[in-house]
Amino acid sequence: MGLPCTQYSQEFGKESIKFFKESELTLVEAAKRLSLPKGTLKNWVYADKRGKLAVIGKRQKALTVFMCQRLDVSESGFHARSSRPLCKRKQENARLEIEILGAHHRTRETYSAKRLYHDFWRITGYKPRHTAFEHCARLWTPF
Repeated sequence: MGLPCTQYSQEFGKESIKFFKESELTLVEAAKRLSLPKGTLKNWVYADKRGKLAVIGKRQKALTVFMCQRLDVSESGFHARSSRPLCKRKQENARLEIEILGAHHRTRETYSAKRLYHDFWRITGYKPRHTAFEHCARLWTPF
């Protein structure tokens, strides 16, 4: 399976044909100046001569179709996943990260992740996972 084709607008195709016809350049030289593959410009010129320029590119697959084929997933599953809200765990992690970083700043950034974990647990009564604190500790630790 090859790479997906680049999709150009109809306006760009018409302007490219106009440029090729008005210039005294060969097809290859015009394609180089337009940064186009020579075959693409040739197809557009021949389609324009036959009056079928509007039909060019209508049967090309969209990039999402190509990605779904490469990832071996259905299109409906791909779109459902991209529009799905975050799961509860990721929402909780985002909220917890904000609270942990806030607590770290309130302690004037002097507490380690281990000490902050125990104080956070004592103050809030909520015992988060150690991994959440370790992740946040990596955020505030200089490299």
